[in-house]
Amino acid sequence: MIVTDMPVETLVPYARNPRNNTAAIDAVKASIAEFGFRQPIVVDEKMVLIVGHTRLEAAKALGLKTVPVHVAEGLSPAQARAYRLMDNRSHENAQWDDELLRLEFGDLKLDGFDLDLTYRLVTVDTYGRITAGSNPTTLAGCGITDAQPLDATLTALAGLSTVADRLPYATGADTFALATFTAFGRSLLDGADAAAARTTLGLGSMATQAANNVSITGGTIDSVTLDGGTF
Repeated sequence: MIVTDMPVETLVPYARNPRNNTAAIDAVKASIAEFGFRQPIVVDEKMVLIVGHTRLEAAKALGLKTVPVHVAEGLSPAQARAYRLMDNRSHENAQWDDELLRLEFGDLKLDGFDLDLTYRLVTVDTYGRITAGSNPTTLAGCGITDAQPLDATLTALAGLSTVADRLPYATGADTFALATFTAFGRSLLDGADAAAARTTLGLGSMATQAANNVSITGGTIDSVTLDGGTF
């Protein structure tokens, strides 16, 4: 593959480029400034861009006079058009391995490397939730308008270790713990109504209470003090 340095003014952006790359220019500028120009721009035989619109705009913003260019000779207009679309969309078929990605970011952080140079869109926590934007620094700047904000309550609940027969309960504002959920507790909650709960508790139909009075419907009660008297 032949790559030649060419003046930026000789290259012609494709007028019908369907990819809006404006939001990516700053990140590519930072990449070129840090790593150099490592990927050539690809043009057809008329110097019309096929691949590299963002790199060209970043180079202009950096004040570069020349950029590395490869002329894709022999492509038909249809092939050039298909190549242009494929290059812009091929990354959409790839997926990140989150565990390996965390390892890479971890090593870069230990090396003191500026992580803003390694990605543009968003920062996520270990649960995959969006917590901030990066290059640009806002979610709206990344074109994300429907992200759920980080919720302290959900974060606290997500931090609990799921164990069998445990029930979460609040210990304070956005703090939670786990209590043992016994078989008896499950059977009590399984009751369809108050009568079933009384049966589970061993009360049967002996007593029901409404407001401040008690009516006896079955069984016996010994030594109950009511209004100062013992019965």
